[in-house]
Amino acid sequence: MTRHPLLWITACAVTMGAATATPMAVGAQAELVWRVTIDPMGEDGVVDTKHLVITGDASFVAGLPVDEVTVTAVPGPSLPAECGTARSGTSPVSNGRYGVVLDVDCNGPYEIQAVAREGREASPPATLAIGVGEAPAPPALPPGTESLTGGALRVSWPASEDVDADGWIVLVDGVATAVGPEILELDVRGRQDGTMLALKAVRWGPGGPDVDQMASEESPGVIVDPEVDPPDEEPPPPPDTDPPGTDPDPGPNGTTPPAGTSPPSTSGSTPTPGTGSTAPPPEGFTEELPYGAPDDAFIPEDRVAVASSETDRDQIAAGTSPSAGLVRTSEKRSPGLVAPFALALLLFTIAAHITWYLRRSKPTDGGQVTLL
Repeated sequence: MTRHPLLWITACAVTMGAATATPMAVGAQAELVWRVTIDPMGEDGVVDTKHLVITGDASFVAGLPVDEVTVTAVPGPSLPAECGTARSGTSPVSNGRYGVVLDVDCNGPYEIQAVAREGREASPPATLAIGVGEAPAPPALPPGTESLTGGALRVSWPASEDVDADGWIVLVDGVATAVGPEILELDVRGRQDGTMLALKAVRWGPGGPDVDQMASEESPGVIVDPEVDPPDEEPPPPPDTDPPGTDPDPGPNGTTPPAGTSPPSTSGSTPTPGTGSTAPPPEGFTEELPYGAPDDAFIPEDRVAVASSETDRDQIAAGTSPSAGLVRTSEKRSPGLVAPFALALLLFTIAAHITWYLRRSKPTDGGQVTLL
């Protein structure tokens, strides 16, 4: 007896109520004449890989084998068009078992459909809802870095080619910062003793976009020393300052010049006696005052009036003012021609008196007068 007449006989028996209906298969809706099942997939219907291996049973209700089973993975309505259309595969049936391998492009919800075929006959589809949640692979390279001013770092990485990419997690010394899929660089604060940087890729999970996410393992890490701005240079010390712990040389007349100034230089010039110089006086110099002037005729420099401007005061204190080395004297002006004229007048008066006296004393008789 051939297979086809047997199928017709069985079908008629089922129709007439001569056969017993078979129970429903797991995840399938089988007619009374077909038995098609789909084996459970994953844990709680979540598959951790996009490489789907779909297996199950397929036979006729009386235990007679069928030819083949076609399996289709239909993306859920929440998945974008970039995830592609339904993927299908066909498997022959051996000892009532079939197996089909399908690869999908995105994480998210899918419906698995299995249809058994015998010749021109096809069973109603058996269905099973699953969620695909495959974690992304860790980035193959450490994130790139660029030192910025002030110790900041700019972390960058290449874009992902995954359709279901849903962002990134940047790890800075173990502290995670999540960013969106459109972000490919981030400025972070580095440490002077080195900053550890790593990266994780993120996809949406088995629930689909805006439902859940899955992160990869960390990428290879990189330690970066941020570029720190050099400290501000200290201003140069003021010129001609005396070294610490030393006293400045005394200035003219034993006075000490103010801080920040230096005594006037005497190189290349002849020191002037009487101004505090220790050099020997020039030949012919004498300390005796002319014209019999008293010793207290000179007023020392410390009695000179204070200069009217700050510049003059600084020059006088430093000994560089044109008037710093001068002194004042209380000697009266020289009489000039008054003294010689008075002396000549006195001598003339004396001579006149002597002449007058001699003439008066001359005797009238022509005798000689003898002066005692």
